[in-house]
Amino acid sequence: MLTLTVLPGEYIQIGDDIKVCVQKGRTGKLRLAIDAPKDVLILRDKVIERNEINELFGDMNETETAI
Repeated sequence: MLTLTVLPGEYIQIGDDIKVCVQKGRTGKLRLAIDAPKDVLILRDKVIERNEINELFGDMNETETAI
């Protein structure tokens, strides 16, 4: 894993097609603005974890029908 130190307003370039800009949010948190082609899938870790749980246990919001 590559670790970089960047300031708000600076960006990093990944390959020829992906640009990640660091922005400061209102609450002091950092925000990432990602410019990438539409065919590049970008997911937060929380979404990946939720998808993995749903694959293992099924969607907890679905109701099973007794036959």
